[in-house]
Amino acid sequence: MQLSPEDTALFFKLMPALQVFANRQLQALKKLDTVEQYQTISNEQRVKLRNAVYKSPEVIDTFVQENSFGFSTEELEIVSGWKNFIAGNFYIERILKKYAIFIGE
Repeated sequence: MQLSPEDTALFFKLMPALQVFANRQLQALKKLDTVEQYQTISNEQRVKLRNAVYKSPEVIDTFVQENSFGFSTEELEIVSGWKNFIAGNFYIERILKKYAIFIGE
């Protein structure tokens, strides 16, 4: 799936906010309280935050309920849908013109 530039911008608006919120709740990283600080952390730290959300997906519900970032209803529905994630390691089996086929372990 290839995201449009608009959808890409929306993802990079919502995901950092969710991960900062999750860090406030779960304390996965020290001294990370703002999206601005999130922009400066390493990829390894971002993975740590992602894994914290994977282990405690209920934080997504709390994020949506509290809406401390003032997102619209539509944006909150997108974030809420992220509860349906599938975590794991995947391999690209084949790349086609419009999509790729992933295989789980």
